[in-house]
Amino acid sequence: MTLWRKTGWALVVLANAVLAQGCKEPIKGVALGLFDTELSSRAIRTELESIQALGANTISLPIYWYQQDVTSHEIRPYPEAGFDPVRYDDLVRTAIHQAHGVGLGVLLMPVVQLEQTGKGKWRGALQPVSWDLWFQSYEHFLLHYARLAQEEEVTLFSVGSELSSSEVHVTRWRALIDRVRTIYRGELTYSANWDHYHPRLRLARQAGRSGDRRVVSGEMSPTNTVRPIPGHERALRSVAGSPIVVMTVLCQ
Repeated sequence: MTLWRKTGWALVVLANAVLAQGCKEPIKGVALGLFDTELSSRAIRTELESIQALGANTISLPIYWYQQDVTSHEIRPYPEAGFDPVRYDDLVRTAIHQAHGVGLGVLLMPVVQLEQTGKGKWRGALQPVSWDLWFQSYEHFLLHYARLAQEEEVTLFSVGSELSSSEVHVTRWRALIDRVRTIYRGELTYSANWDHYHPRLRLARQAGRSGDRRVVSGEMSPTNTVRPIPGHERALRSVAGSPIVVMTVLCQ
């Protein structure tokens, strides 16, 4: 089984139905999960060539750091004994180099995961004891990979993924996005959960600038056309004229 199939992620696409006139080439991509720090450069290249053969022009590299539970404020690399974050970053760099080598663009996507999950307990429902401390820790995570993204000339960088409960803290997000911009000079985006169009769109506008891509969720019908989730057409119309990235595509 290939690495990208193990991830459980679907495609990363730029929906032709909502492309702005004059937009760049649509993103057609697949997420590549890097879960084994022992992967060889050759193994990664083999996976990337398989992805390219599907017609993709971009890969998404999700980067997972963890916090203990929804009330925690400390975000850290994978908390398993023996895990080497430096070696992991080297693996990420290798994947980026290999992707560029076969002509694929790269979306680098930092993602917060929870060690302790349960019903209603996930990254979209965080309630840390201190949001100030949480944002300080998240900033450390985000800026670390913004530097890596800049150094490796990554095509697109995500400032967040499905952090729904944090999206009300617009001032904090605005300040954080501004700090990211001092480091990373490429395009920015933010990935909202499917049920958070309107709050997310406000945050995406903070992340977006001329040419940057907004992010929405959608589902892929059996006819392989992208359509918005029912009830959210108005949200899509509200960003008319802006390029939109559909991060997760569900096949029925």
